[in-house]
Amino acid sequence: MNGNSDQQQKVDVVVVGAGFSGLQAAHDIHQAGFSVAVLEAKSRIGGRSYTTSLKTEHGLIELGATWINEHTQPRVFELAKKLALDFVEQNGQTKSVIQDFSGQVWSERGELIPQPPGVDYEDAFPFMELMEKLQSTINVTKPGTIGVPDQDMTVDEWLRQNTSQWNREFISNGCAALVGRDAKELGLHYLMDYIKSGGGLGHLAGEGPDTAQHLKIKQGTSAIAQGLADALPEGSVLTNSPVTAITQLTSGGVHITTKNNLTFESRKVILAIPTNTYTNISFTPPLPPAKRTIVSSTKPGIYAKAIITYRRPLVA
Repeated sequence: MNGNSDQQQKVDVVVVGAGFSGLQAAHDIHQAGFSVAVLEAKSRIGGRSYTTSLKTEHGLIELGATWINEHTQPRVFELAKKLALDFVEQNGQTKSVIQDFSGQVWSERGELIPQPPGVDYEDAFPFMELMEKLQSTINVTKPGTIGVPDQDMTVDEWLRQNTSQWNREFISNGCAALVGRDAKELGLHYLMDYIKSGGGLGHLAGEGPDTAQHLKIKQGTSAIAQGLADALPEGSVLTNSPVTAITQLTSGGVHITTKNNLTFESRKVILAIPTNTYTNISFTPPLPPAKRTIVSSTKPGIYAKAIITYRRPLVA
């Protein structure tokens, strides 16, 4: 629902952000017997999950998160089952192409059309093995750990030290696809932690039961967020309510103000928003210097997604 009241509300916990994390936190708080309010800046819930209807045909499309996997994402898989959502396996009978920085187009088997002089796709495999070996050294329970501590550098710097120009371009494109940023903007530790958390390169890139692109949700991934929101008391989730100020009170509570003149007093606040958006909020007292440095320098992932629909199935 939209927030439009000037009256101050009192709840046990305010959750800022109505993505999966914020809504799951609110759900758990409610189940524990505490009152909760969820404040969302956008006009919709779901965060990076964004299911919408086709404008000209029947059906749903995903403009954000698309797949889940029951093995590497067991908690969200069980939640989707609990919400009685229907799963559809990804159609693996597809072909992929890659366009490199020179404009050349590669098929899924690595065959270039036409093949440029001096490029051998087989050169990529030893480097992929090197990446898999490096990501395997990460301990995701201890952020920042890596097998070779002195490799505190950007992904681009590491690529220049370890592989060919074509592989550098290939992996740079992969970085943009995985996290929405260029290899020059990514720390090597961060990328390896991301790959390890996702089950390795093979899992992230493949299609099938043991890969990230395995199951779709017939009702759309946003149905997970909606199911969590529907389990909360009516009026608990307020959209179009960007938080502008969070003040810790001398009484031990917290005062929260939104851009649309909503005010809340709570015992606790949970921030479930991207760190780069923290700068939109005035904190009193200010965040610690180290925290301010991090949140003022992080960047959002930037993606473009194109969806093509057909009036009838294509027959080979």
